[in-house]
Amino acid sequence: MSIITATFNLAYEPFGFGLYKDADIITECYQRSSRKFSETLVDRLKEECAVNNISYDSLSAVGLIKGPGSYTGLRISVSVAKTIAYALNIPVFSCTALQAISLQATVANKTYITVVPSKRGFVYVQLFNCGSGLGVEDVTEPICITIEQFLHLISAFKAPMNIVGILDEETKKSVEEIKDIYFFESYILCKTLHTYIVDCLKRNVKSEFNHIKPFYFHEPNIGIIKKKNSKFKSSY
Repeated sequence: MSIITATFNLAYEPFGFGLYKDADIITECYQRSSRKFSETLVDRLKEECAVNNISYDSLSAVGLIKGPGSYTGLRISVSVAKTIAYALNIPVFSCTALQAISLQATVANKTYITVVPSKRGFVYVQLFNCGSGLGVEDVTEPICITIEQFLHLISAFKAPMNIVGILDEETKKSVEEIKDIYFFESYILCKTLHTYIVDCLKRNVKSEFNHIKPFYFHEPNIGIIKKKNSKFKSSY
């Protein structure tokens, strides 16, 4: 029986979504610097299903990047994924941005540092080991550190180390100046999520529907009035 999935990444640019059937790409779409990509995700997904003669009922599972990343994107991702999963009674699976990038590392028997941007001046970092099989193992928990701390950390390694992920141009240049440290730029591919989902289904992994939620390192300040800039004066 064919496995057909819908997957999306609204955590980091380029934002994207895709439809896949077994090892084949039915359709993929990626876009940078557009909030409308998140807002119109459901409509665009429906359009792509219609164009490619894919019925929602034929979907086997849905997958997403649960964080860290864009607050708005993560909330929309989880809401859309759970809605589709509930309506079609299909499983939903997720992985973090750092895990997705680690799954895209292609050299076996290597330890990688994966990295993605955080708030200004900070990065998210995690260490993974890519085994000789299909599995990727977490070596450490994800952490959020300053770029200065990140550069100091990788400078302390006594052996060559590969870093995979997303960095701004200035930080990338600083990394490339460090001896025996090799940076490979890697953006999140929706096909990676499909491959991950197929593996979960084959191993009979339980759906994450009941406990999936956005993965935040920093809670959003939405709805919180900043006293310094507020026009409203407290009566207390």
